[in-house]
Amino acid sequence: MMQSLHIFRKDVRHLWPELTLYVALLAGFAWIKPQLWLVGGGAPDSTIELLSGLLQTLIPILWLVMIVRLVHDESLVGDRQFWITRPYSRVSLIAAKLGFMVVCVVLPFLVMQWSLILQADLHPLGTLRGLMHSLPVFAEFTWIPFFAVAVVTASLGRAFMSLIGAVLTWIAILALSGSTGPLMTPTTLFDGYAILLFCVVVGVVIYQYMVRDTKRSRAALIAALVVTVGLFGCFTRDCFHGVVDAAVRRQYPADTSIHLSFDSSVAGYGSRTGRAAASRGWVPLSLPVQLQGLGPTARIHEPNASFTLDSPGYRYESPWRPVGFDGRGLSLLVPAEVFNRMQGGEVHLHVSFATEKLAPAAPEVVTAAEHFSVPDQGNCVLTEPEGRVICRYGFEGPSPTGVSGPVTKACGDGTTATTSQGTGALHAWAAGSRPDPVMEEPLTLGGMVCPGAQLSFVAYHSVGQFRAELDIPAVTLGHYRTD
Repeated sequence: MMQSLHIFRKDVRHLWPELTLYVALLAGFAWIKPQLWLVGGGAPDSTIELLSGLLQTLIPILWLVMIVRLVHDESLVGDRQFWITRPYSRVSLIAAKLGFMVVCVVLPFLVMQWSLILQADLHPLGTLRGLMHSLPVFAEFTWIPFFAVAVVTASLGRAFMSLIGAVLTWIAILALSGSTGPLMTPTTLFDGYAILLFCVVVGVVIYQYMVRDTKRSRAALIAALVVTVGLFGCFTRDCFHGVVDAAVRRQYPADTSIHLSFDSSVAGYGSRTGRAAASRGWVPLSLPVQLQGLGPTARIHEPNASFTLDSPGYRYESPWRPVGFDGRGLSLLVPAEVFNRMQGGEVHLHVSFATEKLAPAAPEVVTAAEHFSVPDQGNCVLTEPEGRVICRYGFEGPSPTGVSGPVTKACGDGTTATTSQGTGALHAWAAGSRPDPVMEEPLTLGGMVCPGAQLSFVAYHSVGQFRAELDIPAVTLGHYRTD
C-alpha cells in the first residue's frame, strides 16, 4: 500500500503539466458547451462551435498522452529500465497506475460532466443510471485501449502510430467487407463479445505487467483487433445469418396472441408499379400489414424484420434489419437485383417481425414554465416569446413518451388567442459516449406553448419482447413499390 502511494505521488509530480492542461481543457469545455445548447433558437456562433469541437478532440488526445506517459514512467518494454532493478511489487505498480487513472483522469472528467448536468438544471443523482451505462463505454473504447497500447510500446510516438495503424486497419477492412445496409444486432451477441474483448485486453495488460513478455502481449492485441474487425466485417455481409437468426428468436419469443394480418387488396398500390428506378441498389416496399392483438393502448419500439422471397428457381433470405411500421403498413427494403428478378410474377413472402412491446404508465400533468421538471428525471425549458419547449436529460433520453397539451398561435399579446390540443412525443435515446452528458430534444406540439399550460406526459415502458410471423403464399412485389 505504501509503495503504491509512493508511485502515485511520483506520477503526479511528473505529470503535473499534463494534468494542469487537462483541467484547463475540461473547465473550458464546461464553460463553452452550454452556449451551444438549443435554448435561444438562433444559429450557434461559429467560433464557439469550432472551439467546442476542438476541445472535444483535444480531450481524448490528452487522455492518450497522459496514459502513455503514466505507463512509460515505468516502461514495460525492454530490459534496461532502472525501475526493474528496484524492489517494485508488480501488484503495487498496477494499483498505483489504476489509482492515477481513477483520481486524475476519470474523476476530473466526471466533475466536468456533473458541472454540465447542474448547468442544465438536472439533478446529478437522477442521472446515475445513465452514468453507469456511459462510463463502461468510455472505459472499453478509450481508456483501457490506450492503456493496452501504452504497455506494449516504448515511446509516445510509437503509441500514436500504433493507434493510427489500428484505426486505419479497421477502416480498410470494413470498407473492403462491404455492407448490406443497417442490420439488427442482438444484444446478447453484442454484449457478450464486448465483455469477452474487454476481458482479453485487460488480461493482456495484467500479463504484461506481471511477465513483461512484450512479443506475446503485442501478438494478443493484434489478434484481438483482427478478430474483432473480421467478425464485424463478416457480420455486415450477413455471414452469421444462422447464428443471428437463432439469437433473435431466443431474445424475441413468439407470441401467439399477437399476429400480423395482410390486406390482399391492391387498391391504392397498383399505380405505384414501375414508378422509379431503384435508389442505391435498394427498392423500398410498403406492405398493407396490420398488427392484431396488441391492445388499444400498447405501442411497439424499435421494430425489426427478416423475410424470405420464393419464386420458381430462386430464393432470397434477408438479414434481420430495422424496419418502418406505422398505421400505413410495414416498410421493407429489397435489393434491386432481387426485386428485378421477382417483380414480374407472384412470389411467396414470409415475414418474421420482432419488436418490443410498450405499455403506458399513468399520465403525469406538469405546468409549463421557464424551467419545469418532467418525468424520467428530465427538465424542460420554455423559451419566450417563441413558445418553444426544449427538454433535457442526463446521459440518456427518456422512455418513449407521448405529450399533449394546449397550444396557440400567440402568447401574451393581450388578445384572446384560439387554443387547440397539440400532441407530440419524446423518443428514447441510449446512454451516449460524448463528453457532453446533456441530451436535448425539442418538444414539438404543433403550436406555441404558453406559460401555465398544463402538459400531460405519458411514458411508455417495456413489458416484454415478442415475435410475430406472416406468411403470404402469393404476392406481386411491384404493386407495393414506394420509390
